[in-house]
Amino acid sequence: MFNETVSNSKIRKHYSKIMDWARSLPESTIIKRKTEAEDLFKKIGITFSVYNNFDTSERLIPFDMFPRVISSLEWIKISKGIIQRSLALNAFIHDVYHSAEIIK
Repeated sequence: MFNETVSNSKIRKHYSKIMDWARSLPESTIIKRKTEAEDLFKKIGITFSVYNNFDTSERLIPFDMFPRVISSLEWIKISKGIIQRSLALNAFIHDVYHSAEIIK
């Protein structure tokens, strides 16, 4: 299984502070906080349902107790993609509401 915090059995640099913090917490604290978060999710309805013949129960949206840490190099790549896709979506919407070339 892939673990984004580790590369070649070493903690990635941009994860070092959060991993140090996480290791400083007793396991019981982490379990307690996860349980509290799950209870809150249930209370405010952050759930989804899978409808089939066997199971119609609501499930919690999966979440991680620890955030995904993005390095500055990763962020540069991600932000370029976000900008590119935003421009493409804006161009599409502009076309649909103006010349409508895309739907001809």
